[in-house]
Amino acid sequence: MSLGRRDVAPSPADVRVILPHSPRAAQMARALARDITEGRVDPETTEETLLVVSELVTNSVIHALPPLVFELTVTHDHTGRVGIHIEVTDGGPNFEASLLPDDEHGRGACITQSLARETGGSEGPAGGTHWADMIDRTSCTNRAPA
Repeated sequence: MSLGRRDVAPSPADVRVILPHSPRAAQMARALARDITEGRVDPETTEETLLVVSELVTNSVIHALPPLVFELTVTHDHTGRVGIHIEVTDGGPNFEASLLPDDEHGRGACITQSLARETGGSEGPAGGTHWADMIDRTSCTNRAPA
């Protein structure tokens, strides 16, 4: 069963914050994510989550307009499996960013997709939202048999 957004009852975010639209945003988001995930998921999942957070926030800073809203929620499905939902909402595409050389950019989506259980995004007139769902693998292996 997927731990994606559709399978988990909505819950308030552990953190929802407007970050500065600057290179410091990724560092700030990682610090928040570490504070929330440490001790709640295994260390490997925390480190993978920090990398995905960094990629999503950096992508927004480089390729989109402000505001930049970062949201992270630790979730639990009906089986007790623990997940992490990461969401970054921004002001939509920054068309000047398309002038950046391709050799310096473009790996973030690949990294995010390889680490996250699910990823997605949407663009609308007010901006874009990009999200990733992580899963704490130890919560899958440490569960009592059904």
